[in-house]
Order: sequence, then C-alpha cells, then structure tokens
Amino acid sequence: MNAWERLLAARILLVFLGVVLIAGICQGQEPAAGAAAAGEPAAAYGGKSLAAWIALAEEGDDDQRRQAYYALGEMRPPSPEATAALVAGLEDGAIVGRRYATAALGNMGPLAAAATPALMEAITSEVVKDEFIQLHAVQTLGQIGPGAAAALPLLQRQLAEGPPLIRVAAAHSIWQIAQDRNAVAALIRELERPANEAPFAAALSLLAIGPVADEALPALVQALSHADADVRRAAAKATAAYGMRAIPLISEALGDADPQAAAAALGFIFDQVRNETLYNPQTSIADFRTAAAALIHTGAPAAAAIMTNPQAEPAARTAGLHALARLGPLALVQLLTALQSDQPPVRAAALEGMQRLEQFLPRKPIPNIDAVKRSLADRLVEPLTHEDPLVRKTVIHLYAALEIGPYGSAAIPALRKALREETDGGVRSDASQALNRLLQPE
Repeated sequence: MNAWERLLAARILLVFLGVVLIAGICQGQEPAAGAAAAGEPAAAYGGKSLAAWIALAEEGDDDQRRQAYYALGEMRPPSPEATAALVAGLEDGAIVGRRYATAALGNMGPLAAAATPALMEAITSEVVKDEFIQLHAVQTLGQIGPGAAAALPLLQRQLAEGPPLIRVAAAHSIWQIAQDRNAVAALIRELERPANEAPFAAALSLLAIGPVADEALPALVQALSHADADVRRAAAKATAAYGMRAIPLISEALGDADPQAAAAALGFIFDQVRNETLYNPQTSIADFRTAAAALIHTGAPAAAAIMTNPQAEPAARTAGLHALARLGPLALVQLLTALQSDQPPVRAAALEGMQRLEQFLPRKPIPNIDAVKRSLADRLVEPLTHEDPLVRKTVIHLYAALEIGPYGSAAIPALRKALREETDGGVRSDASQALNRLLQPE
C-alpha cells in the first residue's frame, strides 16, 4: 500500500464509514481461536458466547454495551438473536450506544432486514436527533439491500433534504437497494461540489459501485482536478476501476487535471492491465495487440508527458515516471525518447524509469512480451555506447534484465566493447550476461 492509498484508507475510516467510533473501545476483540467459519454455528466471539454478549447488551454498563453491540455485529454467521439485540440497542439510553448498535447492524447485511422499520425511525426521530446515528442508519439500510425496499421513499427524501454526508449515503443506499441510475446521477452532482465532505464521500461511493456506472467516468476524470487532495486521490482510484477505457479521457484532461492524481490513476490502470492482460499467458494475440497499442500510443505518452512536464511539481513528475515504469517493456519507447532530451532532468528521469522498470518485468517467458522485446532490441543498441557512463551502465543492466535472446545480435559489438573497456565490474558482469543470452542458439 503506497502513501496515497494509506491516506485514502485512513480518511475512509474517519469520514465515510464512521467506524472510528468503534475502533478504540473494541480494540483487541478478535474472534476466539477455533471460532466457527461462515455458514457454521458461531460458538463465541472474543471468548464470549452469543448469549453472553446479548446479556451484556441488555444489562451491561455503557462500555460493556458498546462492546457487545460491536461483537454482535461481527459474529459470524449473523443470527436473528443478534439482530434482535441490536434493534433493541437502537433504544439504548446512551447516544454513543445507539451509534454502535446502528453501525453494527450494517455488518449483519440482508439478515438485518427485520430492523428496517427501527432504522427508519432512527433517521426520522425527533426525540434523538444525532447525525452519526442517522448516517449509520442510512448506510445500514443500503447494506441490507433489497430487503430494505420499504425505506426507499425515506432515502429519497434524505437525498433531497439531508446534510452532505447523509445525501451521499442515501444515494449509495438507494443504489444498493434498487440499482437506481438516478442515484448515480446524484452522486455525480455531489462529486462536483467545490467544498465540504460530500465530494470525497461521493468519489468513494462511486469507487464502491464500480465501472457499472458508465456515466460517472467523465465526472471522475474531471475530479482529478478537484481542489481537495483527498477527493483527487479517491477519484484517481475510482477512475482506475474503469481500466483501459479511462486512459483516453485522462490523456485529454492532462491540461486541467492535477498531474499527480492523473499519474496515480494511470499507474493503477497499468498495474491492472499488465497483470490481467499483458503478462497473462492466456491472452490471445489479438487482445494483446489491442491493449498494447492503446498503452503504447495513449497511456505511455500520457505518463511520459507528466514525467517530463517542467511545470509540474517534482512529486508529480516522479509519479509520472513511476506510472510509466509499470508498463514494463512497453514503457521503453517513451523512456528511450526521453533519454535523448537536451534537458538533464528529463534524461535523469528516463534513467530512473529504466532502473525502476526492471521490477515490473515478467517473472517467466511470455510469448507476447517476447515479441515486444524483439521489436525493441535494435533501439537499445545506440545507448549501449553512450558517452555518459551512467547511461551505459543503466542500459547494459536493463539489456541483461530483459533477457533479449539471439534476435538482439546487433548489440553484440557494443556489449563486447563494454566487456573489454568498462572499469565497473558490475557493468562488465551485466554485459557478459547479456552476451551469453545473445549467443545462445535458438
């Protein structure tokens, strides 16, 4: 998990899911050793039986009740008895207790359908008006799914009249219950707001819904330029879920998008395509060529544009470099082009990209990738004799790592020269390794 993902995960916990209320009190309450797997009777949680937790939920002090609500929501498989105890917890005398009970019901999923009327009452109650309880109740109705269909009119009202986070939660729950496309439209509207927590929560909701929401992709790409850095991070992750079809939109938006957010989205997509398509031995030649062409002609140039943008912050240029390297051999055309730049920072970035690229090479032979390496073999020859020793060192090492076979014969003179003249023992070792591979019979 990189720094962006850690920040994103932290804010998900603190803002959108609301579980911060539970984490401190119930820390350490893990299932007891030997606890039942899903689908089997749950004997215990945290060393206590279902009956013991229900007794604590009914008769314990404030802290014990909160722990009990959490435990009852976590026990697997969920049970009607636990659901009933949590519904009763919605009437807990302590506000914080009600918050725990409401949030814990969400963990019950469809089995909490019987709690729908009580959750609706928690949202509309004039006696206890608490936004945390309302937010958890709205979210829980969505987690129940179609079994909470009776709550749809109420959720529509919350969507129209509620405060920002509740509007977003209501839209998401409407989607979970009814797959209503109007809910996606509502989330797009919230995503486009300039301030408050709604855009961030909307981006997370669209990330959870995923690429089935086609109409959200342009708005997510636009959100890569949002003023809030966390919104940009969430939008980058959500955009990446659309895979290859997001690349042209990201490329077109580079003039407006935050370059670091755009690079993050590209990097996520490159990882997905590399693992699922490029390095998958089952990928057909036609599918490989389609993916490779889009990456070479659109994806890689977009990442390279960020890497070489003199107006971008160093962190953004580094993000572009890291994204580009994730393409493995498919990044080499852009990196070799950057290596010819008359700007030292661009050449330095190209060298770093080549060094980083090695960790994204396939661990075993892939025929389609071998064809890519074969097509690039001649382009790697000239840098092998570059006047800059660091360039020679980097390219010779990469040439050896690429494991270019006999079809790279044009590099033999340059590698033999390196073997004779280079003073760096590591460079000579790499040249020897590359030569051995080149001279092996097919």
